[in-house]
Amino acid sequence: MRPIILFSLVFLSIFSVSAQKNNPLVGKWKIIGSFDGNILHDFKTDSVMQFSTAVQRSKNDLILYSRTTKSIYQNNSYEFSNSGLYKHYLADNVFFEGTYRIDRVQQLIIATSNNTRKKRIEVFKYSVNGIYMDLLIMDRKEKPFVNTTFPLVFKLEKI
Repeated sequence: MRPIILFSLVFLSIFSVSAQKNNPLVGKWKIIGSFDGNILHDFKTDSVMQFSTAVQRSKNDLILYSRTTKSIYQNNSYEFSNSGLYKHYLADNVFFEGTYRIDRVQQLIIATSNNTRKKRIEVFKYSVNGIYMDLLIMDRKEKPFVNTTFPLVFKLEKI
């Protein structure tokens, strides 16, 4: 009887590990940078780089932008479970939670928040490379969401 129980435990642990490997999102991810289509902000090095020459910002505007985005997003993190649940932490004890599913073909995360009276669906295009993940905010038609006021792409690091 003991060998059967031992075999079952080993089998289940192998199954659990392989299921986590199949889902690269499982774990906790901290936002370490943002890009709004014009300005790249690296929170780790506190550096800001402007790309577009069409909308040039002054040095003071870039400093204000840097402080604002860092204060809003540097404590944000996402936690994805293997069971399809997620939490988006805005601070240590303040978070949104809900369910998510992955469209592996289009590399989309479709997240449904349970924190509002009306279920809110958010769509993200994702790319995981080792301990880093890029999240592109999409609209409900699965096209890039165009909003130059807030970051469009977030860089996350697995913690």
